[in-house]
Amino acid sequence: MQGAAACESEVRELLGGRDPRPAEPLDQFKAFLRYAEMRLPADAAPAVLLPAIDQTKLLLARLTKRLRQSDGDADDKVVVNLR
Repeated sequence: MQGAAACESEVRELLGGRDPRPAEPLDQFKAFLRYAEMRLPADAAPAVLLPAIDQTKLLLARLTKRLRQSDGDADDKVVVNLR
């Protein structure tokens, strides 16, 4: 797994820092998630990890809501269950 510095440069590059054509939004999003994860210490205590998990759940809920609002989940195929 890459270190946070390497992930940060990847995020900057994907956002167009070196290339006049930025990467696709999903590639940017995935790079940012890797960067955010790497910013947490490898030996992070539960007191650090639990709020990060809660924030991830909130983000997933918002993305799922956007999917449903766009009729991208017309058949209710999306199930979000993070415990």
